[in-house]
Amino acid sequence: MPDNIKTPPESMHFTLQEITAGVFAAISKAESGAMGNAGIIDLGERVIIFDTFETPTAAEDLRIASEYLTGKPATWVVNSHSHSDHWFGNQVFLQGSIVISSQTAAKLMNEYIGEVEEEKSDPSELVEFLQDQINQLETETDQNIRRVLKSSIARWESYLKSLPNLKLRLPEQLFNKKIVFHGSERCVELIDMGTVHSPGDCILTIPSEDLAFIGDIGFFHQLPFMADCDPQKWVSTLSELKNSNFVVFIPGHGPVGNVKDLETLEEYILILRKLVTDAISSGESVEYVLSNQLPEPFRTWSNGSPRMEVNTKAMFEYLTNTED
Repeated sequence: MPDNIKTPPESMHFTLQEITAGVFAAISKAESGAMGNAGIIDLGERVIIFDTFETPTAAEDLRIASEYLTGKPATWVVNSHSHSDHWFGNQVFLQGSIVISSQTAAKLMNEYIGEVEEEKSDPSELVEFLQDQINQLETETDQNIRRVLKSSIARWESYLKSLPNLKLRLPEQLFNKKIVFHGSERCVELIDMGTVHSPGDCILTIPSEDLAFIGDIGFFHQLPFMADCDPQKWVSTLSELKNSNFVVFIPGHGPVGNVKDLETLEEYILILRKLVTDAISSGESVEYVLSNQLPEPFRTWSNGSPRMEVNTKAMFEYLTNTED
C-alpha cells in the first residue's frame, strides 16, 4: 500500500471489514449495486478476489480497494457460483487476472449471455418491472415492505444503468473437487461443494486462520434464496461447517458470522421443510404454508420479502420430486 494512503476510498456499494491481516470482507450495503458480498485475500505474492458483485461499478470499487490494500493487482478472481450478483462485475479485473469457477457453475454462467444480450436490445420488461415497484413504494406504508422495495429498486436501477456497457466475462479456469493456492503469507483452499445453494457452489477456506468465505451457502440475518438449491445437501453442508475447525464465516449475504449464524440458517430450512412436508401430507397448497406464522426471527425477515413464496414453492417441488 502506498505510504500516503492509509485506507482505500469509501465505496457506496460495500463496507470493508478486515478479518485478519491481509484478509478483507467486502460486505454489500443496502440499496447499492453490489447485492452480494465479496472478499480480498492477500497470499503474499498474489491476491485472490472472491466474487465480484452484480455491477461493474461496484466491482471497480472492489478492484481499487484491493490494489490499495495489497499493492498488487488480483491474480485470481473466484466466482462462488452462477448467480449474477456474484460475477457480473468480472469485467473490471483484466490485466493478468484469471477467473475461476467450478465446472458446473461455468456451464450455468454461460446461459446468461443470451439473456443479457436480449435485455440490452430491449430492456422494456425490466423498466416496466422497476416502475411497478416504484409505484408500489409510493403507496406502501408497511416499513418492512418499504425496506424490501427500496433495496429491489436500487438493485434494478443499478443494473439498468450498467447494462449498456455490461460485458460478461466467463471463467477461464475451471475446476472440480479442490484447488490449493500457496503463498508466503497463507495458503487457501478452493473447494467445489456440489449443489447446495445452487449447482456448482464453491467455498474458499483459510485453515491457518480458521475462516471461510462460503458464498451463498451462507445467508445471515435474512432469508436465503432457495430456488436452485438442494435443501438436504444444504442442511448437511451447514452441519459439516458447524463441526469444522472454522470459527469465522463470510456469507454471500449478510454480516460476517459464526457457528450460531449457520445454526439459524439450518433452523429455517428445517422449519420450512416440516411445514411443506405436513402440507403435502394433508393435501394443502403453497398458500396454506404461507399463511402459517413463522417463529422469530424468520417472521420479521419474511415480512415483505418475496423469498418466502419462492422458497416454499422450491421446497414443494423438491419434496414432491424426492417422493416420486
